[in-house]
Amino acid sequence: MEASAAPQFIAGTTLWLGTNRHPFIIISDPAQNEDVVLCVNLTTYDPNGRPNDADNDPACIIEVGEHPWVEHTTCVCYHRAETPSFQHLEWRHGQGQRMLRIGSRTSAQLLAKIRERSDCSDHIKPIHVDLLREQGLLP
Repeated sequence: MEASAAPQFIAGTTLWLGTNRHPFIIISDPAQNEDVVLCVNLTTYDPNGRPNDADNDPACIIEVGEHPWVEHTTCVCYHRAETPSFQHLEWRHGQGQRMLRIGSRTSAQLLAKIRERSDCSDHIKPIHVDLLREQGLLP
């Protein structure tokens, strides 16, 4: 099935995968590559956390008001990124709320920030940065 058949799975879409209470945001372009849809995880940021803690990545901090879900200082946990296929996302969505929930879209400004800051993270997989570059989403 083509990516255009399910417009909810586009860059900037917020997803909850399975029972994970922290959302993921699609930051790649599924229309360019349906086989690899890059979804990054958001989690609570602790400014007093351990240095070099991949779960507390300071590369991209999101504050209250930047995203409807964010209720306190949050970071993008790049190392927890998932890369399901478009088809797999559709399948999970078809299984109901337990498998995948769709939330509000991320603003264009926040999506750009998450993409730009991905290149500053010490914890993102190089293959994920390469995907964004191949799609023209990072310089």
